[in-house]
Amino acid sequence: MNSKIFPLDAYKNFDSAYWGLGTCSDGNIYFGLCSHIPGKSAGFFRFDPKTDKTECLFNIDEILGTAHGKIHTPILEAYDQKLYFGTHFAYPYGNPSNQVDYEGGHVMAYDPATDQVDDLGIVSEGEGILTIALNKESGKIYSLTVPGGVLAETDISSRKSRRLGVIPSKGSICRTITVDRAGKVYGSFEPNGLFIYDPSTDKLQFEENFFPEEQIEEWDDATRGGVNKIGRNLWRCVNYDEQRNSLYGIYAASSRLFKIDCETLELEIYDQLTPAGFASAEAVYPTLTMVSDSKKIIYAPADGMFDYCRSDNLKRFTEIMVFDKESGEKTSFGEIDDDGLRIFGAAGAVLSDECLYLLGASEAKVLQQRSVDDETKLFQIKGDPMSLSLIRIKM
Repeated sequence: MNSKIFPLDAYKNFDSAYWGLGTCSDGNIYFGLCSHIPGKSAGFFRFDPKTDKTECLFNIDEILGTAHGKIHTPILEAYDQKLYFGTHFAYPYGNPSNQVDYEGGHVMAYDPATDQVDDLGIVSEGEGILTIALNKESGKIYSLTVPGGVLAETDISSRKSRRLGVIPSKGSICRTITVDRAGKVYGSFEPNGLFIYDPSTDKLQFEENFFPEEQIEEWDDATRGGVNKIGRNLWRCVNYDEQRNSLYGIYAASSRLFKIDCETLELEIYDQLTPAGFASAEAVYPTLTMVSDSKKIIYAPADGMFDYCRSDNLKRFTEIMVFDKESGEKTSFGEIDDDGLRIFGAAGAVLSDECLYLLGASEAKVLQQRSVDDETKLFQIKGDPMSLSLIRIKM
């Protein structure tokens, strides 16, 4: 693999990234960076692959007037060539005991042609937008919020949002939803459930105990309270394969890859999508880095529990895994390495022009020292200095 790490240390107010990646027909890569520094907001960036230059286009508070610490959603291009995403709150210094007074997540749009930013409004008051999916044909954006688990629909043309229902929760909301060619929306819920919203009937369907039960404990840590709670008994990430009319995803409990036929809801479960020698499923929490095309799935697992400065028990650096959809074979392409610098973990991925782009944490040669100790801690993993980075891997 030919890997290149682009450290983002120049952007001092940002410490993490979750999903927050998107491709665009203009050939650029767009991404969002998050901030757990009190009073700071997420930023929206553009990376030009032709020049390898990164530019911060705007911070969310510059547009909305209030702090929104995270862009925790994919960045999706719609029929109007605008890029859509949602906003979310962040706990100060990542500590869920620090309460947040939050107005609610906004659906927003950026127009690369005019450099204009558009606010489509709050989806659900007091709720952060955890993830979105787009139906390009109908121009509908589907949002899932925390902490309440509200599934909402935003119409791009009318700019109106409506609540579709509430997803059951035992404290954790799934981080990814997707849309099939019939316009149905799919997501997962605890314990081991599948939900489907059908716009043709305007009905929300719940398939309980859809996935086999896995007796694996949750990631139990002081930083995992509130909306930071990430349960085991639901999926971690999911992609839709139009050619096969199927969903492919990774289950949070076991890191196993699964496939769901959207017509029959037949479930097929494969092996763990991790390299040989990785820790047991109990010690690994899946990342948000699964991407796919018609032939393969690419995934960047962490050997442990990766969440930037809140990471725990990381044993090895991140490797790239590829699953062949035809043969069912999985292959490790080894560690991501750029002149000796490696990747602790990543939490967002897209494919563009035969390259895999990741957002994550790389090794850093020098620890970023801040005047506030809690800020300094944001830029290290178990004492090792880290850089928030964009990573490009030519596949």
